[in-house]
Amino acid sequence: MTENKPDFCEFCKASRIVRIGKIPTVTGKKQRFQCRECGRTFYGTNN
Repeated sequence: MTENKPDFCEFCKASRIVRIGKIPTVTGKKQRFQCRECGRTFYGTNN
C-alpha cells in the first residue's frame, strides 16, 4: 500500500498540503495530511 501526497486539499482545493502523521488501521497505517489554508485534515489515496 502506497500513500500518495495529494496535489490539493479535498475541501478548499488549495495546494499547501503537509503530512501530519500516520494513523494505525486494521490493514496498516494511513498517512494523514493537513491543508495549510483551511486547516482541515484528510487521508491520502491508496494506489
